[in-house]
Amino acid sequence: MRMFSPVNITEKIYAFLKRDKWTLRKFAKETGISRTKLWRVNTGQGSFDDKELLKLSRAFRVTVDYLLKADYFPPQPEDKLNIIPKRVGFKQAEGVMETVRETSETIPIISHVSAGETEVPYG
Repeated sequence: MRMFSPVNITEKIYAFLKRDKWTLRKFAKETGISRTKLWRVNTGQGSFDDKELLKLSRAFRVTVDYLLKADYFPPQPEDKLNIIPKRVGFKQAEGVMETVRETSETIPIISHVSAGETEVPYG
């Protein structure tokens, strides 16, 4: 298992805080991660767990891979999370299908699968 430097993560977090003009208090409120935890990670006395990484990625609208692996700031377009579309009703899907049948030979597949935690951003 490869270990990632927490300094790189916290440097990005502090850059996001500066970019978005967030205080540490707002950071704690938006992410659910305490200021103390951020300080511990920054000083090498702790690390973020999987759930905290997801919270950070959602708060800053970037992928977890960007937080862990990228060595640049600001994030690039491919690093940003796409807006997850809301569920499409059956009637809406039927309307799309009729349009597609009239214009092409492809059939769109509309699906949603959920197991456990919901509203998890997809990469």
